[in-house]
Amino acid sequence: MKKQLELLCQIQTIDTNISHSETLRKKYEADMQALEVELQQSEAHYKAEQERQQRVEKELLQRERELAEARELKKKAEERIMSVKTNKEYQAGLHEIELIKQQIKQKEDAIIESMDACEMAKASVHKAADALKSAHARCEEKRRQIQEELAAYLATIEQQKAQREELVKEVASDLLADYLRLLKVKNGRALARAEHEQCMGCSMKIPPQIYNEVVLGEKIKTCPNCNRILYVAQFPDTSTE
Repeated sequence: MKKQLELLCQIQTIDTNISHSETLRKKYEADMQALEVELQQSEAHYKAEQERQQRVEKELLQRERELAEARELKKKAEERIMSVKTNKEYQAGLHEIELIKQQIKQKEDAIIESMDACEMAKASVHKAADALKSAHARCEEKRRQIQEELAAYLATIEQQKAQREELVKEVASDLLADYLRLLKVKNGRALARAEHEQCMGCSMKIPPQIYNEVVLGEKIKTCPNCNRILYVAQFPDTSTE
């Protein structure tokens, strides 16, 4: 029966690794999704900066057109004042020209502001582009690393699965059935190590008689509390010379 328990311990180790591989796979998937979110955020930021640059450039063009129109109005007003016949008309013309000059000054100041805004927007776009490039490189490297690590781990798991198939062939069918049942209902832990008359699966004390039988390893014994199959780390050598 010791041999059967040893086989179950090996199978339990493999089953634990298989379960861990699924947890690890899900973690890697979550890490990949986090990378995608990070990349999407960088792309969204870059796009927003591009759109802002387009807006300020469009605003600059509009202000330049308005300035050109104001200068044309000033030119026409200056031409008209040359043909006025009365002092009143002349004074009115001068007033009109002065107002247009003020408008031109305001528009020139606005253009300077727009030009500064364009330079800042251009710099922001370059910065966002560099950040996006770095994010792409970082995400690609992390993605490659994750895929390689997961592939290597899963390859090991596949080898263990093949080993498990051979191990289960050596376990008694009724014992294997009990093991599989416990595996489902005990959160993937069908076996529990017994140590110093204590079940390490549920931390409850094991009656001395049962513990002694577990140590001998001649019978399959279960924990009276959690019902897991009990084993000891090392069975005593009872062979004779």
